[in-house]
Amino acid sequence: MAFKVIISDEAKSDLENSYLYHLENASKKIADNFIKDFRKSIKIISDNPHF
Repeated sequence: MAFKVIISDEAKSDLENSYLYHLENASKKIADNFIKDFRKSIKIISDNPHF
């Protein structure tokens, strides 16, 4: 059973700022990979929150 991970508004803002930082200071590929890795992490936490 997957659990719902709740992301606060502050965390969403931080995530967006981090994405924009990577986009401006690195590349679109790195910024996109940052978001992809974040989503993977949320999936792992959702699938096994007690690990």
